[in-house]
Amino acid sequence: YSNDSAFVAHIDNNTIMCWGDTNSGGTTPTDISNVDTVFNTNTAFSALLNSGDIVSWGNAANGGTNPTDISNVESIASTEKAFTAITKNGSLVAWGDNNYGGNNLDVSMCENKYKIFSTDRAFAAVSKYGDINVWGDNNYGGNQADISGHDEIIHVFSTSKAFMALKKDKTQIIWGDNNFGGFGGPSYNINISHNIQDTNMYLQSYAKSNVRNIYNIHYDTRKFILDSYTSNAESFA
Repeated sequence: YSNDSAFVAHIDNNTIMCWGDTNSGGTTPTDISNVDTVFNTNTAFSALLNSGDIVSWGNAANGGTNPTDISNVESIASTEKAFTAITKNGSLVAWGDNNYGGNNLDVSMCENKYKIFSTDRAFAAVSKYGDINVWGDNNYGGNQADISGHDEIIHVFSTSKAFMALKKDKTQIIWGDNNFGGFGGPSYNINISHNIQDTNMYLQSYAKSNVRNIYNIHYDTRKFILDSYTSNAESFA
């Protein structure tokens, strides 16, 4: 694992070893064991332990200090300077830079969440009922008003500054920075005929019209991509 200036190695016995800039997490925390996964901001790390506890270190202002009263963590997501953890009961805990989604007051009323997504400076959390909460920098997709009234969401994708949510009725919601995918998506329903894969793929094509049999949805850091088997699919920027 790595951030801007430090590394973390996950050892076979579920311990870790760190090196790099001490202020960014390059010093191994004491008494840390049974590590499951490590997450990072630009200058901090947070380790999820097999017990559901977490250990955070590095730049305190950017997520390097553990939040109080947190346990039974299921997963963690991060922006450039903040973390959000989702617990096994569906509640959320945020910490780090408030301007990057680290204000815990923004998530204190969230319940029944099962998945978290992020841009560089905002988070989005979806519940098992399909409702969504967003917080963080408004210009990076953190404005709740942008998605007010929407529900039945089944998955969310992100670029560095925008989100796209897919709904049960196969329509989509797009919000965030217009130049990074927050505007200009297709106005028609998306016919998803196969699996929706995790986003981390490279730019292929944006089908301009008459989209049929959409196979995957991907993203790069600036645009969302609809990868279609439709003939004559054209670039849609």
